[in-house]
Amino acid sequence: PHPRAKDAFAALGKAAEWLQDELRCKELHSHVNHAREMLRKERKKEVKADAALAAQIRLMAANGCLPDYEQTDNFHDRWRQKVREVLTDIEWRRRKMTLRIKDEEERVKEEEAVEKSERNAKKREHKAWEERRDERVGSWRDFAKGAKKLKGETRPPKLKEEDSEKSYVQRRAGTIIPGATPGGKKNTFKRGV
Repeated sequence: PHPRAKDAFAALGKAAEWLQDELRCKELHSHVNHAREMLRKERKKEVKADAALAAQIRLMAANGCLPDYEQTDNFHDRWRQKVREVLTDIEWRRRKMTLRIKDEEERVKEEEAVEKSERNAKKREHKAWEERRDERVGSWRDFAKGAKKLKGETRPPKLKEEDSEKSYVQRRAGTIIPGATPGGKKNTFKRGV
Protein backbone atom coordinates (compact mmCIF):
# COMPACT_ATOMS: atom_id res chain seq x y z
CA PRO A 1 0.00 0.00 0.00
CA HIS A 2 1.01 3.57 -0.71
CA PRO A 3 2.01 5.57 2.40
CA ARG A 4 -0.48 8.35 1.58
CA ALA A 5 -3.31 6.04 0.52
CA LYS A 6 -5.19 6.70 3.74
CA ASP A 7 -5.13 10.47 3.11
CA ALA A 8 -6.25 9.96 -0.49
CA PHE A 9 -9.24 7.85 0.57
CA ALA A 10 -10.15 10.41 3.22
CA ALA A 11 -10.08 13.15 0.56
CA LEU A 12 -12.23 11.05 -1.78
CA GLY A 13 -14.74 10.39 1.01
CA LYS A 14 -14.92 14.10 1.78
CA ALA A 15 -15.40 14.93 -1.92
CA ALA A 16 -18.19 12.35 -2.25
CA GLU A 17 -19.93 13.77 0.81
CA TRP A 18 -19.48 17.26 -0.58
CA LEU A 19 -21.06 16.29 -3.91
CA GLN A 20 -24.14 14.85 -2.21
CA ASP A 21 -25.05 18.30 -0.93
CA GLU A 22 -27.17 19.91 -3.68
CA LEU A 23 -26.15 23.46 -2.88
CA ARG A 24 -22.45 22.65 -2.96
CA CYS A 25 -22.91 20.58 -6.12
CA LYS A 26 -24.59 23.55 -7.89
CA GLU A 27 -21.78 25.79 -6.71
CA LEU A 28 -19.18 23.38 -8.14
CA HIS A 29 -21.03 23.19 -11.48
CA SER A 30 -21.08 26.99 -11.68
CA HIS A 31 -17.29 27.06 -11.13
CA VAL A 32 -16.78 24.42 -13.84
CA ASN A 33 -18.95 26.41 -16.28
CA HIS A 34 -17.05 29.58 -15.36
CA ALA A 35 -13.77 27.82 -16.26
CA ARG A 36 -15.26 26.76 -19.63
CA GLU A 37 -16.33 30.35 -20.38
CA MET A 38 -12.84 31.58 -19.53
CA LEU A 39 -11.36 29.04 -22.00
CA ARG A 40 -13.80 30.13 -24.73
CA LYS A 41 -12.70 33.77 -24.26
CA GLU A 42 -9.05 32.73 -24.37
CA ARG A 43 -9.71 30.74 -27.57
CA LYS A 44 -11.32 33.79 -29.25
CA LYS A 45 -8.28 35.90 -28.32
CA GLU A 46 -5.94 33.22 -29.70
CA VAL A 47 -7.82 33.03 -32.98
CA LYS A 48 -7.82 36.84 -33.37
CA ALA A 49 -4.11 37.09 -32.52
CA ASP A 50 -2.95 34.18 -34.71
CA ALA A 51 -3.63 34.86 -38.39
CA ALA A 52 -2.48 31.39 -39.47
CA LEU A 53 -4.91 29.69 -37.05
CA ALA A 54 -7.73 31.94 -38.23
CA ALA A 55 -6.95 31.06 -41.89
CA GLN A 56 -6.87 27.35 -41.05
CA ILE A 57 -10.27 27.55 -39.33
CA ARG A 58 -11.74 29.43 -42.33
CA LEU A 59 -10.35 26.81 -44.73
CA MET A 60 -11.79 23.97 -42.65
CA ALA A 61 -15.14 25.78 -42.52
CA ALA A 62 -15.09 26.17 -46.30
CA ASN A 63 -14.52 22.42 -46.74
CA GLY A 64 -17.36 21.73 -44.29
CA CYS A 65 -15.24 19.71 -41.87
CA LEU A 66 -14.91 22.18 -39.01
CA PRO A 67 -14.37 20.12 -35.86
CA ASP A 68 -15.89 21.37 -32.64
CA TYR A 69 -12.95 22.64 -30.59
CA GLU A 70 -14.69 21.85 -27.32
CA GLN A 71 -14.79 18.14 -28.24
CA THR A 72 -11.02 17.84 -28.64
CA ASP A 73 -8.68 16.33 -26.07
CA ASN A 74 -6.67 19.56 -26.03
CA PHE A 75 -9.72 21.52 -24.90
CA HIS A 76 -10.58 18.97 -22.20
CA ASP A 77 -7.01 19.01 -20.85
CA ARG A 78 -7.01 22.80 -20.75
CA TRP A 79 -10.49 22.81 -19.21
CA ARG A 80 -9.43 20.41 -16.47
CA GLN A 81 -6.39 22.60 -15.73
CA LYS A 82 -8.53 25.78 -15.68
CA VAL A 83 -11.04 24.17 -13.29
CA ARG A 84 -8.15 23.31 -10.96
CA GLU A 85 -6.92 26.91 -11.12
CA VAL A 86 -10.40 28.31 -10.42
CA LEU A 87 -11.04 25.96 -7.50
CA THR A 88 -7.56 26.55 -6.09
CA ASP A 89 -8.06 30.30 -6.30
CA ILE A 90 -11.44 30.04 -4.55
CA GLU A 91 -9.99 27.86 -1.79
CA TRP A 92 -7.03 30.22 -1.36
CA ARG A 93 -9.39 33.18 -1.01
CA ARG A 94 -11.56 31.26 1.47
CA ARG A 95 -8.54 30.40 3.61
CA LYS A 96 -7.22 33.94 3.43
CA MET A 97 -10.62 35.29 4.51
CA THR A 98 -10.73 32.76 7.36
CA LEU A 99 -7.32 33.94 8.54
CA ARG A 100 -8.42 37.58 8.35
CA ILE A 101 -11.53 36.84 10.36
CA LYS A 102 -9.48 34.92 12.93
CA ASP A 103 -6.95 37.78 13.20
CA GLU A 104 -9.77 40.30 13.59
CA GLU A 105 -11.38 38.22 16.34
CA GLU A 106 -8.05 37.98 18.17
CA ARG A 107 -7.52 41.75 17.85
CA VAL A 108 -11.01 42.40 19.25
CA LYS A 109 -10.34 40.01 22.15
CA GLU A 110 -7.05 41.78 22.91
CA GLU A 111 -8.77 45.18 22.85
CA GLU A 112 -11.48 43.91 25.17
CA ALA A 113 -8.85 42.50 27.54
CA VAL A 114 -7.01 45.84 27.58
CA GLU A 115 -10.26 47.74 28.20
CA LYS A 116 -11.20 45.33 30.98
CA SER A 117 -7.82 45.71 32.67
CA GLU A 118 -8.10 49.52 32.41
CA ARG A 119 -11.58 49.43 33.94
CA ASN A 120 -10.35 47.19 36.76
CA ALA A 121 -7.39 49.53 37.38
CA LYS A 122 -9.76 52.52 37.56
CA LYS A 123 -12.03 50.62 39.97
CA ARG A 124 -9.08 49.75 42.22
CA GLU A 125 -7.86 53.35 42.10
CA HIS A 126 -11.33 54.68 42.97
CA LYS A 127 -11.67 52.14 45.78
CA ALA A 128 -8.28 53.12 47.19
CA TRP A 129 -9.28 56.80 46.93
CA GLU A 130 -12.47 56.11 48.86
CA GLU A 131 -10.61 54.07 51.49
CA ARG A 132 -8.22 57.00 52.10
CA ARG A 133 -11.08 59.46 52.48
CA ASP A 134 -10.96 59.42 56.31
CA GLU A 135 -7.23 59.98 56.19
CA ARG A 136 -7.62 62.98 53.85
CA VAL A 137 -10.51 64.47 55.82
CA GLY A 138 -8.67 63.85 59.10
CA SER A 139 -5.55 65.62 57.86
CA TRP A 140 -7.68 68.58 56.77
CA ARG A 141 -9.38 68.68 60.18
CA ASP A 142 -6.01 68.60 61.90
CA PHE A 143 -4.87 71.50 59.72
CA ALA A 144 -8.04 73.44 60.48
CA LYS A 145 -7.62 72.85 64.24
CA GLY A 146 -4.05 74.12 64.06
CA ALA A 147 -5.15 77.27 62.23
CA LYS A 148 -7.60 78.15 65.05
CA LYS A 149 -4.77 78.20 67.57
CA LEU A 150 -3.33 81.36 65.99
CA LYS A 151 -4.04 84.56 67.90
CA GLY A 152 -6.48 86.86 66.20
CA GLU A 153 -7.61 86.80 62.64
CA THR A 154 -5.57 87.92 59.74
CA ARG A 155 -6.86 91.21 58.34
CA PRO A 156 -5.60 93.47 55.59
CA PRO A 157 -3.64 96.52 56.79
CA LYS A 158 -5.54 99.73 57.52
CA LEU A 159 -5.40 102.37 54.88
CA LYS A 160 -3.57 105.59 55.73
CA GLU A 161 -5.40 108.71 54.71
CA GLU A 162 -3.63 111.33 56.82
CA ASP A 163 -1.21 112.72 54.26
CA SER A 164 -3.14 113.85 51.21
CA GLU A 165 -0.08 115.43 49.52
CA LYS A 166 1.87 112.21 49.17
CA SER A 167 0.79 109.88 46.39
CA TYR A 168 2.61 106.86 47.81
CA VAL A 169 0.34 106.62 50.83
CA GLN A 170 -2.26 103.86 50.57
CA ARG A 171 -5.74 105.12 49.85
CA ARG A 172 -9.03 103.58 48.90
CA ALA A 173 -9.62 103.08 45.21
CA GLY A 174 -11.37 105.99 43.58
CA THR A 175 -10.09 108.56 46.12
CA ILE A 176 -9.35 111.88 44.42
CA ILE A 177 -6.27 113.74 45.58
CA PRO A 178 -6.51 117.52 45.09
CA GLY A 179 -3.79 118.90 42.81
CA ALA A 180 -2.41 115.48 41.90
CA THR A 181 -2.24 114.15 38.35
CA PRO A 182 -1.87 110.55 37.32
CA GLY A 183 1.74 109.48 37.57
CA GLY A 184 2.65 112.40 39.85
CA LYS A 185 3.56 114.80 36.96
CA LYS A 186 2.09 118.15 36.17
CA ASN A 187 0.08 118.53 33.01
CA THR A 188 2.26 120.54 30.62
CA PHE A 189 0.26 119.90 27.50
CA LYS A 190 -0.77 123.08 25.71
CA ARG A 191 -3.07 123.34 22.79
CA GLY A 192 -1.65 124.93 19.69
CA VAL A 193 -3.28 128.15 18.56
